[in-house]
Amino acid sequence: MFDKSSKYGVFGFNEAIELQNDSVGCYVFLITDGYAEILVNGNKKILKANTLAVLFYNDHWNWVYNSKHFSARYVKLTYAEVEDAIYRITSPTFWDIVLFHSIFYPDSAAVKLLNSWFDSLEWISAQADNRDKIELLKSSIYTLFLALNIEFEKLTVDKSYTKRNQSWILGIRFLNLLNDYKETERSVQFYASKMNITTTYLNKVTHKVLRASPKELIDKQIISDIKHYLLFSNLTLKEISDILNFEDVSYLSRFFKKHTDLTTKEFRNS
Repeated sequence: MFDKSSKYGVFGFNEAIELQNDSVGCYVFLITDGYAEILVNGNKKILKANTLAVLFYNDHWNWVYNSKHFSARYVKLTYAEVEDAIYRITSPTFWDIVLFHSIFYPDSAAVKLLNSWFDSLEWISAQADNRDKIELLKSSIYTLFLALNIEFEKLTVDKSYTKRNQSWILGIRFLNLLNDYKETERSVQFYASKMNITTTYLNKVTHKVLRASPKELIDKQIISDIKHYLLFSNLTLKEISDILNFEDVSYLSRFFKKHTDLTTKEFRNS
């Protein structure tokens, strides 16, 4: 599997009844046959064939019942495996749907794509453990979330759960601001002021919903951008340094080495 905590596969009646809620990063279920009943944050949800469920670590859920002829494809992912997508997709509407609704009813074309996505995970899981496998996994997860981001308006969404979690609202607000100002602003105080809250409260919020401090999230965003430019452009380090508002190339290089244990040259040539 992807790591000791990750799981992937198909489950039926006996396995489903044993599923337990825990603090993993994300569960993704695609029901293939039969139906089931689960409780998500105290609300009853019916899962039938071709229903997609995306349950994050902030969801409190329990498996209540499933029919005898029940089967589903699923993947259980750690937080480390989904965090890249959490940082990269900052659409507030997307996260509002995924975090507060979680149950989707895709059309037949989308179901085919979802099955292809699960097939790709099966292929990835069969590969030898190496850096490429990890990157493939993260890319696959990002692709799923990005596809949902593009397609969510076409999906029928279960809107019975409308309660908003204030911490998540603030967390996503922070990520949106970070996406807007990442190239020029790296001060936690700047983002807290924009949100009209204290730095102490912002720190509590991001630790609760994003499992990292604001400073760690800012640094991760910058590292993600540097990696993107190194891998997908021919820009020089000086040009990347200018775009991301580093004082000079030396500072960018030290920053990258500190957070990745690699030089920019090693990463670009890997």
